[in-house]
Formats: sequence, structure tokens, C-alpha cells
Amino acid sequence: MDLVTGATGHIGNVLVRTLLEKGRKVRALVLPGEDLSPLSGLDIELIEGNVLIPDSLTPTFTDIDVVFHLAGLISILPGRDEMVERVNVQGTLDGKLTIASVADLYIQNDIVYEKDPMAGASDDLLGLVAGDNVVIADNAANNSNCVVQGAIFAKDVAFTAENYAGRGISGNLNVLGSIIQKERGQVAQYAGNNVTSGFYKRYRYDTRLEDPAFRPPYFPGYYVKTYDITNWWESYRISEVQ
Repeated sequence: MDLVTGATGHIGNVLVRTLLEKGRKVRALVLPGEDLSPLSGLDIELIEGNVLIPDSLTPTFTDIDVVFHLAGLISILPGRDEMVERVNVQGTLDGKLTIASVADLYIQNDIVYEKDPMAGASDDLLGLVAGDNVVIADNAANNSNCVVQGAIFAKDVAFTAENYAGRGISGNLNVLGSIIQKERGQVAQYAGNNVTSGFYKRYRYDTRLEDPAFRPPYFPGYYVKTYDITNWWESYRISEVQ
């Protein structure tokens, strides 16, 4: 069986029809409440899920041979600009990289270096840059500790945890790097000195950042803009002829 994500889209529904014409069995991943009219009348299996919520996808891949991943959002859809601009990150980094979002950047699971700088020499370095918030997502992966290795920059708002007041105690938030934010973001709810929901902070500065030359590529404040010359105009004074 073939799985098609984004099956209701312009390309997705055409692909579904093409696969059916070739005799393939098709399972279509659709968002809850999505308009299914592009797939009306087709002999396919529909399953609801969201590629932004990994926990919702487990039954989606059962008995699947091939995945056609077409899920995505386009900005012409009204009221969905925030979702279009949202960036989701997780995984292991080998090298130097800066990931940026003009709006919010969501951390979906641990983000770690291939070579842990706490265990020895490492030249791995990550920048996480958001125009608004850098957010620890509220999901199963992050509800039992979360590790973030990287330099965090939240330009207009904060570094925070999604649903910090209602997600329950989520273990330790282990950050190795640096945090720059306009406002002090919350990652936990407190009763006195006790955490009642969210994370216990375990923040540690990455001392490698003390070297001004050691920065994530294009990290704000540590690179110089260059400009191309598109026009050149010169003026000369011509002396009056006697």
C-alpha cells in the first residue's frame, strides 16, 4: 500500500488518481476536519493525522510500502500565515548551522551535537533564531526531559515552553549554549519554590562561545553585511574656461 500525505492538495489528489490507475492501493493522510472534496468518490483509505504531531502518525505507517510526502501549506490560504512561517526542529547536528524562522521556532524533540562538547573536543555548533519565540513543544517526546544544545535567539519575544502551566511536570530542560531573548520566557509554573508544571531548568553556558570567532553561521550580531555594486556614478568639477 502507498501512503500519500497532502493528498487533498493540487498535486496530491492528482498523484492519488495516478496511483489508482496503476492498480495501487492508496492510504491518504488528511488533517482532522479538512475538506475532502478533492478525493470524493475515490476508492482509497482515509486516515487523520498531522505531520507536525509525530505521535499522531504511528497508525498511519502500518503496512505501508511507499510514502509520497507532499504535505505542506501555502500562503494563499486565508488565516494560515502563522502555520506557514512556523519552523519545527529536532535531531543531531554534525557541523555548523543556523536555523531561523520569521515567526516562532518549535523544538519538537532533543537537539544534540554529534560530538558532545562536554565530553571532549567538538566543532559542532547550532544557532536557533526566531523573529518571535523559540518554543519547547508540548508533546510526548518533550514531556520527559528535553535536551537543547545550541545558541538560542528570540528577537521579539522569548524562549519558552508551550503550555508550561498545564502540561504537567516535564522533567529537566537541559540547555547547553546561550539564550538571548527580549523578554524572560517561562518554562514552568511554580507554587512557591516548587515546580507544579513544566520544566526544571538545567542551563549551562557553552564556554566555546567566549571566542568571538566561534559563532553559528550568520548568527545575529556576529556577521558583517556585504553589498553588491549595481551602479557607479562619478562627478567631476569642470573649471570655468576663460
